Amino acid sequence: MDQLELASQPTPEYRTIQLTKGQATIVDAADYEWLSLYKWYATWCENSQSFYAVRSSSRKEIGGRHQIYMHREILGLKRGDPRQGDHEEITHTLDNRRSNLRISTVLENKQNARATRKNTSGFIGVYAHRQNDCFVAVISHLNKHTYIGCFKTKESAARARDRKAIELRGQFARLNFPKEDYGLNPS
Repeated sequence: MDQLELASQPTPEYRTIQLTKGQATIVDAADYEWLSLYKWYATWCENSQSFYAVRSSSRKEIGGRHQIYMHREILGLKRGDPRQGDHEEITHTLDNRRSNLRISTVLENKQNARATRKNTSGFIGVYAHRQNDCFVAVISHLNKHTYIGCFKTKESAARARDRKAIELRGQFARLNFPKEDYGLNPS
């Protein structure tokens, strides 16, 4: 289900807040009233290739006028706080329910990033090695690049990379397959 479909189906647990650019965000029902006091708009982020819900600060707020991201506001992260707000499901950046949000370090947030545009295998950390006729699985962690192995299929390489990601990154591991495939809870 994409973000727009999710936002168009409010339930007693969450509400929809309309944004600009034809976008909408969903928030927990408990957060809806205070978030609705502000005018939120959609802003496009080139790095993540997705929209985020933001508002402009008032002049009265500390630090003058600046953008305030809804997910940071919900998590209580004030301007200048070096921690980051991370959407657990990176493809749902307009899902601002607390179950999809967590506080992270910069490194933890980057570990939960999407595959780059240069990716041709369709899997994070997997590329074709044409000379050996295999798919190579690799991972980077703490500025150290680790070769995991060469596999006959890109799916088996992706699963090996996922297992290594879980070992190194724990809950912040960005996986190619659902967490349930590895015996982990989805949240």
